[in-house]
Amino acid sequence: MKTISVVIPSFNNGRFIDKCLTSIIKQKTSGKFMKEYIVIDNCSTDDTDIILNTYYQSNLLYIREKDDGIMDAWNKGVKNSCGEYISFCNVSDHYYSEYWLNDCLDIMESNPWVSAVYGLTLKIDEVGSKFHGIGGHRVIPILKDNQTPEKCLAAFINHSITWNECTAVLRREAVESLMPFVVNDFGSTLTAMRKFYENGYLSYFLPQIGAVTLLHYDSGANNHQSSEKEKEMWDTHYKKLAEYKNRLVNTGVFNYRNSKSNVLGSVMVR
Repeated sequence: MKTISVVIPSFNNGRFIDKCLTSIIKQKTSGKFMKEYIVIDNCSTDDTDIILNTYYQSNLLYIREKDDGIMDAWNKGVKNSCGEYISFCNVSDHYYSEYWLNDCLDIMESNPWVSAVYGLTLKIDEVGSKFHGIGGHRVIPILKDNQTPEKCLAAFINHSITWNECTAVLRREAVESLMPFVVNDFGSTLTAMRKFYENGYLSYFLPQIGAVTLLHYDSGANNHQSSEKEKEMWDTHYKKLAEYKNRLVNTGVFNYRNSKSNVLGSVMVR
């Protein structure tokens, strides 16, 4: 039986952690997969420690120590995990469907060329009173049914479509190829997403809501949405994406890998 490890970075968001962990524990895996939950807490000063030690002692691996932010927590979480599959769930997020992880795993088990599965994100405020949109909805008309390596690579190159950290489930080999994740870098998640493709891996879009993201006063999504830092991050991403596309076109071929990191097939790039 294979295992999926869910890594949850945490810092002073104790008010969300019960909803987050409950949504993970309730995930149905049809008896085919085991679940592992890993909370990496940056020595929170709120009630996070009390909640975890009171209610979740036997259900998770809990590491409480100083870190250098979310990507440092990702590094620690993966290193301490044992799953063949990895998912990263922000503590202020929670899974929308009880079958989300199982649906993602079924796709990867049936398609050796798929190294990540991702979906849509429902965005609301933390008390659930205001709807902020559906993250990833632009992908729906671009990647629909009958996804193939050719279609998924084209979506990345032509439309900058990548997996997102809120919903994605990834093969361990693909995640390890991205490590160590860069810490103290505002654009580190985008760097990881580009590197995923540069290392020869492909993702698959599942057109359903995978997770709920709670926007709150101390969230990065709220604090940086209109900042110059945010603009600079995306400008850098698109510039490096264009550079990678040019390299691919000059090479003429994209070799994609399977779960053992061996080259499984090739896509001609024009």
